Amino acid sequence: MGSTLVVIDAATGSVIDVIELGDASSSFYVTVDPFNERVFVSTSYGGDLLVFDARTLAPIADITLGYQVNEAVYSPVNNLLYVASEAGGFIDILNGDTLEQVSRITNLNGPVRFVYDSRTDFVYATNYNANNITVIAGLEVVQQVVVGPSPSHIALNCNGADLCFGAKWAVCRGYRYCYKYCSCPNPATIRAFWSCSESPYK
Repeated sequence: MGSTLVVIDAATGSVIDVIELGDASSSFYVTVDPFNERVFVSTSYGGDLLVFDARTLAPIADITLGYQVNEAVYSPVNNLLYVASEAGGFIDILNGDTLEQVSRITNLNGPVRFVYDSRTDFVYATNYNANNITVIAGLEVVQQVVVGPSPSHIALNCNGADLCFGAKWAVCRGYRYCYKYCSCPNPATIRAFWSCSESPYK
């Protein structure tokens, strides 16, 4: 059985549609571009980035990138799409209109996930095989921030005050001693989480 993209009505929780992605696909991450009403689905080991119309759910493009595709994120200010490859150790930057590559950031250690900050137009990428995250402005890396071992998930809170980086997405079921506060590029604070077994604050 191939992978599927399940579309859910956020108001009712009901399934609107189920899109078959094909036997060769191994769907991994879903990214929504609300500005251009597009949905991006990375097929991970298939090496493709599938693009759908968010309103009609019709396929727009099937971009063959030729490598393991992890998460993608869209910057509306620069009209750029950032695509991570953990296995390749790089981030490809695509033109938001043509979806063609315009740049590549190399020498990274397992970039897997992104968050986009609309206040600064910064893109933050976690490097799972290292202890840092990469801060990107447009086509350039502006900073590498050390946050702790194997950062994976990343999120920006609602008021933009904090960035949270999660190693293995484990906070020991909410036990507060399983976190560490680190210095942050600008503004505010980075909060890096470890699992309880890895926490330096046992």
